[in-house]
Amino acid sequence: MNLCNKFSIELEFIKKVLGGIPVNSTDLERWFNDKNIDKDIREKILNFRKERDEKTDKNLKVFNWAKDESGIYVPSTHIKAHMRDKLLAMDVIKETNIRRKVSLACVVLPKKIRFIRDGRFVTNGHGYEKVKNNLHEYVEKESVIFFEIYVMCDSEIFTNDNIRKVFEMGQFGGFGSFRELYGNYKILSFEYTKDCLLNIEQLQEQEKC
Repeated sequence: MNLCNKFSIELEFIKKVLGGIPVNSTDLERWFNDKNIDKDIREKILNFRKERDEKTDKNLKVFNWAKDESGIYVPSTHIKAHMRDKLLAMDVIKETNIRRKVSLACVVLPKKIRFIRDGRFVTNGHGYEKVKNNLHEYVEKESVIFFEIYVMCDSEIFTNDNIRKVFEMGQFGGFGSFRELYGNYKILSFEYTKDCLLNIEQLQEQEKC
């Protein structure tokens, strides 16, 4: 068992938030490789996007949200990427091995974070937004996501102050694709629980499953 700090965070989007997983086969393969996506997950994503890809104007690049049998979701890795961007901007961490440092230092659960709107899970995007000759599947404003972040108590990077600042800064920088125009959110709740006795390795396994 390990002593961990837990952050329970709920965000509400005040603008449309755009998905960023490419449908085009070439772009999608590059995205798979960049993110080290497992083979079985690759096949599921390809199957879900095949029908839409066939009906799409080939001059447009299309980007969707991740999706499984239960509907669209935000992968927990996107929360980590959001945190990396803000920690870099805060000059808390440096570029060297940044992805590995953040991935190993914290756990974000659930692995698949669902959008909720009007008290219901959002199973499909609300439409497509055309931005710079790209079509991005979007989720409408007033949608909410909830997730938890677990870090070791002795972490010098993931302190209460730094995590809070990450999401305070993120309110203005946005989330998802084209963050300068979309994806702004407000913090509905931010709860910090200190010195939780947890099995961090078990949490890491949940994040991988």
